[in-house]
Amino acid sequence: MYVRTLKQSQVKNISKFMSLKNDSIIRTESMLEFDMCFHLEYSPDVVSFESQPQGFYYEYQGKHLPYTPDFLITHSSGRQQLLEIKPLSKTQRPDFQSKFIQKQQAAQKLNLSLILITEKQIRTGHLLNNFKLLHRYSGLHNISATQKSIINLIQTVNKIQINQIANRLNISNGEVLAGVLSWQSKGVLQTVYTNEMINGNSIVSLSLSMDIEFPFTDEFQKILTTQSSPAEITNDKKTEVLTPSLDSYDDAIKAEVLRRISFLKWIKPRLKGGWTEKNLTPLLNDASIDLKAIAPKWRTLAEWHKNYHQSGEKVSSLIPKHSYKGNKHMNTDGDFLITKAINEKYLTLNRCSISQTFKYYCDLVIIENRSILTNKIKKVSQRTFYNRINALPKYDVALKRYGKRYADIHYRKVGKMLEATRPLEYVEIDHTPLDLILLDDTLEIPLGRPYLTILIDSYSKCIVGYNLSFRPPSFESIRHAFCNACLDKSLITQQYPHLQHDWPVAGKIENLVVDNGAEFWSDSLEDSLLPFATNILYNKVGEPWMKPLVEKFFDLLNKGLVHSLPGTTRSRIEQLKGYNPKKDATITFSLFLDLFYTWIIDIYHMTSDARETAVPYFKWQEGVTALPPLTYTDEEAQQLRIELGILNTRTVRIGGIFLHGLRYESEELSQYRKIWGAIDKNNLTLKTKTDPSDISHIFVYLTNESRYIKVPCITDISYTSGLTLFQHQTAQKLQRTKTRLQIDHEKLADSRMYVENRIAEEVEKIKSSKKRTTKTTHASKIARHQDIGSHTQKSIQVPNEQSEIKKLNKNEHDVLNGWDELHDDLEGF
Repeated sequence: MYVRTLKQSQVKNISKFMSLKNDSIIRTESMLEFDMCFHLEYSPDVVSFESQPQGFYYEYQGKHLPYTPDFLITHSSGRQQLLEIKPLSKTQRPDFQSKFIQKQQAAQKLNLSLILITEKQIRTGHLLNNFKLLHRYSGLHNISATQKSIINLIQTVNKIQINQIANRLNISNGEVLAGVLSWQSKGVLQTVYTNEMINGNSIVSLSLSMDIEFPFTDEFQKILTTQSSPAEITNDKKTEVLTPSLDSYDDAIKAEVLRRISFLKWIKPRLKGGWTEKNLTPLLNDASIDLKAIAPKWRTLAEWHKNYHQSGEKVSSLIPKHSYKGNKHMNTDGDFLITKAINEKYLTLNRCSISQTFKYYCDLVIIENRSILTNKIKKVSQRTFYNRINALPKYDVALKRYGKRYADIHYRKVGKMLEATRPLEYVEIDHTPLDLILLDDTLEIPLGRPYLTILIDSYSKCIVGYNLSFRPPSFESIRHAFCNACLDKSLITQQYPHLQHDWPVAGKIENLVVDNGAEFWSDSLEDSLLPFATNILYNKVGEPWMKPLVEKFFDLLNKGLVHSLPGTTRSRIEQLKGYNPKKDATITFSLFLDLFYTWIIDIYHMTSDARETAVPYFKWQEGVTALPPLTYTDEEAQQLRIELGILNTRTVRIGGIFLHGLRYESEELSQYRKIWGAIDKNNLTLKTKTDPSDISHIFVYLTNESRYIKVPCITDISYTSGLTLFQHQTAQKLQRTKTRLQIDHEKLADSRMYVENRIAEEVEKIKSSKKRTTKTTHASKIARHQDIGSHTQKSIQVPNEQSEIKKLNKNEHDVLNGWDELHDDLEGF
């Protein structure tokens, strides 16, 4: 067995599924594995599951190879099973199949079964989407009045359709569906999860039988016995070759085809006999006069008729085949020299130009001809050489000249973006520095360019949340923006009464789509989103189509608002052309917020997209009517802010918790330490959450009591009151700088040199002594000072600065002679 360690390149391509069944974060390496997590989360037969479990070795072609399965699941019976998740197309390869046989045999030796599962089982029917709906309404939230009325009705009838609930309670189907799914996610209500989409006709009950076995079977044996046809292979479908129609050609070719048809139709009824020179020649002159077109040669006309007749009189058979003309292979006697010149000069990272490569080719020809007596190699023309290079595959050229990353970016296949079917199913987040210099509200001095963090809903294109700050992007930026996204925004419209519309976008986010910024990989973000069951989807490097909306929004914001304001810096410095942003900046921070809200709420949300398919505001209203997201009450909002604090782990000690260089203590925390610390000291290592906006207190999660408590800072109440973590860290840096400036490094150096010289003198005394005594007072102190031990040096090192020792005056010697007495009272600690 072995433990797998993910490489950095692998880590950048994973997603994180928030599992409430395991109370843990499940890391996956593909979207197919991510989708499998929903099945495992809501399968009644699966008690627990983990991704990338402990691996094992298997034998293949005489090699001892490591292997890590995708999942290890534990069934309700206690039986454990390994899962390998792969796209069907990858399972068709012979090497995969032969290796997987060996992997299964190695797993059997460990008393584990290893099965293969593809998208044919994971993404079939509506079962996956039903499980995603359950996950949408799972996580931290309280019971609303509507949900209480729904469960009260079901308790009276036990079994009922969702439509009937809506009719009896006189509420919309969307509200009932959201309430039912919320109860189902808590395990209170049951339904039969079939491949039918959960809808108004679905039956819910308090006591449906849910004894369902694990619904997946091993696909590997089926793949071995019946190889899939090409049509079944998702990623390897052969492109059907279609003959282009006449409309796809230019006007000259269309005219030529019509000329050929007109001659064929004019000749055919008048022709007596076969299509021979004798029969066709007399008719071609008359046809040319009547059709007012140049007549073809009789043999050409006969060829037209032959192709037209054999194709079943298809017009495409008369299209000129100019593309078949010319020398397609471009083979010459010195072809190997052309290849040599291209490979050694053009297809290298030095990126020689075509003209330089051609000169090198000419030199190669000259040198090669020196050893040839007859039939010397003829140089190709410069145009032929250019054509040879231009005919090279563009991707291969970019790969050799610019590297794989450049080639993949410019010649990649554009994948399919995530398709959202409901509001807040996928929400993109990103940061950008605004192209605008803002002024301080009071001092009216330039503050610089602020950073804007935006969350945008993939379904409606509405802005879900934001944060504007002058601090660089960090977890604090995400925290403020995420809180703004999830919570009600009615206070904004109250604060700015001139706004014509509301900002109704709020609720639980199902999947947060992020890039690979360091702030999105923090433990604080993972731990914060786990209680709310919000998954994290990482946008793969080089695949921008996974997160296209937020980038487009930044461009719209710049063009629609920012670049029209005084003080704009523009996106590129060359666009300024003498304009001085700092000198002309007149927009204060508060004024920009006013303009920003107006542009978002009254302009962007009320404007249709470029294709005029939807207006963001009305698209949102349409989506929440059909399936409203979970919303958070004031109590839940407080819990959300606590969970979105900065994560740390500390041990409760005498005096409380020491964090950020401060001490936090309370009576409740002290009582917890007394009760649970006496049972097991491990109970005292607790999770803490710090609000970076106010470090006058922290929240400590009492593990054994499953709740947070608020613990105040008692180090200096007046100092920490209203103090942010950033301000505190800055003050600490300034204090450290001040402390360093107070140190006289020259005097410290003199003092340290004094100690070293004193030690050297003692060593010399010991070495020059004729009678070696058993007293080890001096030597032991020197050994302690130089850290003699098994883990370091084994002998005392004598300094070379003997000249420094001789410089010691008599008074210094007197002081040194009292060395033992000065240090006898010191004890180790």
